[in-house]
Amino acid sequence: MHDSEPALFTTEQAMRNVKPRVQAAVAQGSFLAVHEAQAAGASEEMKAAIPASYARAWSEIDAFLDQRAGDIDA
Repeated sequence: MHDSEPALFTTEQAMRNVKPRVQAAVAQGSFLAVHEAQAAGASEEMKAAIPASYARAWSEIDAFLDQRAGDIDA
């Protein structure tokens, strides 16, 4: 392979590379949502529910990416 040729990844490698980036984006979204809720005067209960909601979303996204990688590789 020449330096000018793009690197080719397997689906498993691509999923392994994308997962930390997606997880970081979800975490950043959670952080920003909590700060927005705080600025809007949300209750402590509401602010505590936001990270839990984002954690559930990440679990679903993670499972989807794992399933998708399996579907493509199969």
